[in-house]
Amino acid sequence: MGTYEDLRQGYLKLFKDQTDRFKLYPEGISLLDLMIQEVTLKRNEEFEKTKEHVTGSPAITHFYLLVIRDSFMAHHHLMKSGVVRPSFSHLRTIYETIMKTYLCKIDPEIGEINYKYEIRESQGISAEEKELIEIKMNRMKYLGMSYVEPKLYEEETRKKSREFYHQICNLVHPSIKSLASSFELHEEVFLDSAKLGMCLLPSAFALTFEIHWDYIEPSYKKRFLNMMEKFISLSPRGVADFFPEKQVSRLRFQSCDDLIHELKKL
Repeated sequence: MGTYEDLRQGYLKLFKDQTDRFKLYPEGISLLDLMIQEVTLKRNEEFEKTKEHVTGSPAITHFYLLVIRDSFMAHHHLMKSGVVRPSFSHLRTIYETIMKTYLCKIDPEIGEINYKYEIRESQGISAEEKELIEIKMNRMKYLGMSYVEPKLYEEETRKKSREFYHQICNLVHPSIKSLASSFELHEEVFLDSAKLGMCLLPSAFALTFEIHWDYIEPSYKKRFLNMMEKFISLSPRGVADFFPEKQVSRLRFQSCDDLIHELKKL
């Protein structure tokens, strides 16, 4: 058994060897970052004109997009640095945050409660209101996946999403036996992390368009459409998406096909 640095260098070599296979991943993260930066800039410009802060569900959903963007960047940075095992925790964060963002979008009341929970330590919120917010969040299991997924999916899809989530969680919290092998290089571990990142990225774009369609320039939308076609070509069984099945009338896009159809109109 070598040193941890030997292990890191081994994974680093794997990353370099697989650069062509996964080159779409950093390209996608870069485009996602540009889109979110643009949205943030336009929102700041709106604030300068109106002096009105964005609050409630719109505020929390934008905050969650920032979390998703940062988590993709962190995941890719760890991968290209040869630090593979810890990278799975960022994938779990991405998945959980996509789910919570969709829930806050289709149920603004939940988004409002969640927003108040996040700012509960701010000035102007009384002790009584803080306590009430805590009670409401506790009833919603602090938006844990066991609460969120049933709000989004029917039983059959929920089983699949649960399996996907458990797969990530098992990689974040390996068994004792798996933990012992953490100090050995496993190509499949690297590939699992890279493939899961690639799997989640199109869904992050779809969510960003759902939340901020009117703020995003057509040029970025066209770039994503070209990128999406590449994702589809790399996924013979289709690109995974996490569009909700419940309360879909509250969404602009109800499927990946809906989004692509709208993009092709540009």
